[in-house]
Amino acid sequence: MLGHNSFSWAIREGDRAAFFVKAKKSSATITRDRISVCGLSFSGTKLIGRPYGRHEIMGIELIVLPALPRDLMEHIKRGPQVILPWDASTIIFYADIRAGKTIIEAGSGSGSLTIALASSVRPDGRVISVDIKSSNTEIARRNVRKAGLSDRVVFHTGDVKNPQKIENLLSSHKLEGADTVVLDIPDPWKAVESVKALLKIGGVFAAYLPTMNQVERLRKEIEGWDKASSDFVDVFTMETLRREIVVRPGAVRPDYSMLGHTGYLTFARKV
Repeated sequence: MLGHNSFSWAIREGDRAAFFVKAKKSSATITRDRISVCGLSFSGTKLIGRPYGRHEIMGIELIVLPALPRDLMEHIKRGPQVILPWDASTIIFYADIRAGKTIIEAGSGSGSLTIALASSVRPDGRVISVDIKSSNTEIARRNVRKAGLSDRVVFHTGDVKNPQKIENLLSSHKLEGADTVVLDIPDPWKAVESVKALLKIGGVFAAYLPTMNQVERLRKEIEGWDKASSDFVDVFTMETLRREIVVRPGAVRPDYSMLGHTGYLTFARKV
């Protein structure tokens, strides 16, 4: 018969872990110094070498699990607005972001989506993350480093609407074009020509926008409403709505509060 911890493995220094104390949740890197999570502060040596799972720290039960990408995204230091996990997961699926792929992301923001992308392309893929503001680049860089994903991401302060500089950046890392370009910028329609220059044939263009007016302008440019033809096919726009369910004995119902709108996601494939 299998024991309780038959499939557990040891907590190592440098691991990114998720911590749970009752309803509280946090994430941190395992170090030999002090770790402060969920209202507790203790030496990391109390955990290193022990199995993941339940531990007692200062008389309180602390659950320690390997961190998932969404754990890391939920606890990053925020600067600009972030793309939330359910939108990020939709982008990852529909934009075919997986191991070994080369991804260009424009609009690094706080690095939330960058973390999701970098986690998906491991172990041998690459994310080129571009932002016009160096302050955003630095915030995103710090968050990605804390997530332990710096080896998968190259940050660049610049404008994705200038494809030559991005092409030079790809060449410097011996990368031939992008499999996917993801834009989280306010005017992606101005970058469509750049996206075409950077994408491989069959590559996916994805854009995140908060308003329908922006979506209309983007779709007009992608589909060439005023042109004879378009360089993109399989174009569609969607949004992801999320509603939690409250589950209590004898009382299961939808939560009264629902985040009804975050942003619109538009996808297209280059011909």
